[in-house]
Amino acid sequence: MSIAIAQLAVKPGAPAENTEKMLSLIAEAKAAGAEMIIFPELSISGRFLDYKMKNRAFLRECRESGYRIAAQCRDITVIFGNFDQRENQFYNTVFMARDGELKQLSAPMGDSYIAGAYDMFAPSRSSHVYEMTIEGQPCRVGFLLGDWRKRVFPYKSNEVDLIIDITNRPYRPDKPILPARLPRPFISVNSFSLQNSGKAYYLFGGGSFFRDGQDILRARGDYLKEGLYIWSSEGGDISTALTGDQLLGEVLVSGVREFMSSIGCNKAVIGISGGIDSALASCIYSKALGPQNVYLISMPSRFNSNETKSLAAGMAKGLGTNFAVMPIQKGVDELLENFAQNPVQSAGGESRPLEFSGSVKENIQARERCRILAAAAAAVGGIFTCNGNKAELSVGYATFYGDLAGAFAAQADLWKHQVYRASSYFQTMYPDAPLDEIAAIRPSAELSENHDVTKGLGDPLIYAYHDYLLAYWVERNADIYHALFHYEQGDLESVLGCEPGLCRRNFPTAAAFIEDLERWWRLYQGTAIAKRIQAPPLLALSARPFGEEHPESQGAVYYSNAYRNLKARLLGAL
Repeated sequence: MSIAIAQLAVKPGAPAENTEKMLSLIAEAKAAGAEMIIFPELSISGRFLDYKMKNRAFLRECRESGYRIAAQCRDITVIFGNFDQRENQFYNTVFMARDGELKQLSAPMGDSYIAGAYDMFAPSRSSHVYEMTIEGQPCRVGFLLGDWRKRVFPYKSNEVDLIIDITNRPYRPDKPILPARLPRPFISVNSFSLQNSGKAYYLFGGGSFFRDGQDILRARGDYLKEGLYIWSSEGGDISTALTGDQLLGEVLVSGVREFMSSIGCNKAVIGISGGIDSALASCIYSKALGPQNVYLISMPSRFNSNETKSLAAGMAKGLGTNFAVMPIQKGVDELLENFAQNPVQSAGGESRPLEFSGSVKENIQARERCRILAAAAAAVGGIFTCNGNKAELSVGYATFYGDLAGAFAAQADLWKHQVYRASSYFQTMYPDAPLDEIAAIRPSAELSENHDVTKGLGDPLIYAYHDYLLAYWVERNADIYHALFHYEQGDLESVLGCEPGLCRRNFPTAAAFIEDLERWWRLYQGTAIAKRIQAPPLLALSARPFGEEHPESQGAVYYSNAYRNLKARLLGAL
């Protein structure tokens, strides 16, 4: 055999632990007859290292680990990623170690799959072809870092016999698992690990692969597993493929499992409402931690229907989790009564009680539930979850210090239609859980009479349309003008990717459409920013997760002159 692929579970910020694991895998590969072993980028240090990149002791340990690997490698070539520091600049680099020697290899570094992931590193665009011996034959090898599909390919087809890409690739449901039209025999080595940049946690999902010069898949490592694979020029084993929905569901489970492991916690408390978001969270955490470590708490008020209360209990029974019912109405009433009995005294001696609008009373309920969840989590020595989705986060359809709170938001980078997709997968896994019944009910916060699901009422978001409108703004960097322009052109649904005819059915006039459009634009660009800034860390599953790529700042909601003129024309004002 010739090449070993080390799909390493890199632990960020732990060079000693990563190095020991690498040495163990090197010994295993050598015993299996491998001539070469390849590790992913930044194998020793991990990604997203914030202040550690300025810590001299950490930098020294990472460099020394590279020399230690070289010193202990005999009769096997080791390719691995580490960083190099020269003249106060950092370089994400490919290294080759063998028989005590450590050599830095030139590898062009393009854009990352993760926005801004290479910002801490100085640019590296040079490419070089290396003559190596593989299976006793000379082989011209080129190395890559970054997503080469976003730029001109750096090697000519007649220059190389093999390309080795050691880029860490996070899972994204909107990207193909394997890239197409590879120019030459191509080996991609990915890690399996959860690494974060503060607010966003990225799951590098494994699935390392080898495709030949005819673009035929010859070998593939397991998804969502650490592993060592031995491949030859003929290929190797091809792991079982997962469907898109299967992979989405299992990525959610792996992301939660790895997050909980990283914080040393194995118990989770979930507010179970009888809605699809909390139902999905219950499935994810049950599989990640075991149902015995999950506590579902139903917290009904007088606005919760018997149907959703029954479905909440059904989820706990179907999953086999712990379950409790903690009604909140008494606590809410006592709080309101306390305010009524203790009026505010003005500086002039005037006394009057505070008055609460309907929306404020709704928020009080959400915060009462948060109080219960936090207490329960402390009691069992666990965390409580944030179950919100990306549509809600986009427009701030959540309560400060209420349902916005939690230790981790596993679903906050999923649009509502993706929540339903994942739930369908878990329904096959947990046939006794009433996920399909829950999915058939209109989503509702059940915080007032206006949310009565028995009357078909619920959330103000029309997810079949607003999911795609908000994704257009968030992930495609469009704004309100672009949406209104395509509405005028009559192709908005096509541009958004939603069902044709939705706009006309829901908004029969231009005035109604514009009123709705501006409602959500004001929220997306207004108060929702404050909520997103304070939201919990999330599992990143898209190209633009909130809290990543660029910081958000609060300010005035912007309408361009082009938008104002177009609006006026559509409303007949010009």
